[in-house]
Amino acid sequence: MQCAAAQVDLVHSDAQLLKWILGKVKQRGGEVDSNKQYTSELLAILMQHSEKNQTRLGETGGIDTILQAIAQYKNRCAQTGWATI
Repeated sequence: MQCAAAQVDLVHSDAQLLKWILGKVKQRGGEVDSNKQYTSELLAILMQHSEKNQTRLGETGGIDTILQAIAQYKNRCAQTGWATI
């Protein structure tokens, strides 16, 4: 997926968009649905192509949100005997 620089920096200029994306990633629940997966992939793309977005993510507490989301899967893997992250 190719993105123009202006599109990638959209998250930096629109705090509500970042809140919405982090809200989708943070949702707890059983299995991962396709919306959560696509939203996570979108977040990864937006973060890897823009330092402004990375800064905004840190300023809004997004790193903690991502770590909490990852922790759900680490705990689940430990309970089921899967290899941990």
